[in-house]
Amino acid sequence: DRGFIMTIDDNGIGFPTPPPPDLPGDGLRNMRQRLHDIDGHCDILPLASQGTRVTLTVKRLSPS
Repeated sequence: DRGFIMTIDDNGIGFPTPPPPDLPGDGLRNMRQRLHDIDGHCDILPLASQGTRVTLTVKRLSPS
């Protein structure tokens, strides 16, 4: 009930910093929107030639 932070790293090739706004697909945009909808946030840190780090932060959710 205190919220959480989840960090996901991969060891791919990353993408340019900052990520281009026209990245194909909806995955990153959807993650950001869904977290925004519940007052959280999604930080995406491309590590050029090293992969990408995605951090999902969710604050304590209010009871429905």
